[in-house]
Amino acid sequence: MKKTLILFSALTFIALFTNAQCIEGNCFDGNGKLIFKNGDMYNGLWVKGKMEGQGSYTWKNGDVYKGAFFDGVMEGRGTMIWKNGDRYIGTWDENKMQGRGHYIWETPGDAMSQNKFEGDWVEGVQRFKDVQPVLEIQQQEK
Repeated sequence: MKKTLILFSALTFIALFTNAQCIEGNCFDGNGKLIFKNGDMYNGLWVKGKMEGQGSYTWKNGDVYKGAFFDGVMEGRGTMIWKNGDRYIGTWDENKMQGRGHYIWETPGDAMSQNKFEGDWVEGVQRFKDVQPVLEIQQQEK
């Protein structure tokens, strides 16, 4: 089993780096910027060829995640900003919104208004639906 895991890790490492280009720094152990073959980019800390610690991942489509990574996935506190302006600020577990977080989005209409969900997430899904316009939340906080 251990031999298989080592072989799988080595193959994953080879696949990652044959399909990507390190354009700055150290993309194995240190701080570096890497562009993947598909156009996505990661800029941040690396440990043994995996995204680890603080970094920023930018998808080719314009979505951006800034925050913590562990063992190559979004894990811990982080902020995701989608190209449409929606954003999630909170905790992540294995690339999914998990635990406490805030999701903010705009509702199109005559006057663009922002809405905010503040609460718990389980496996990327809102646990409770309690949505309020951001203006109401800001007034309640005063």
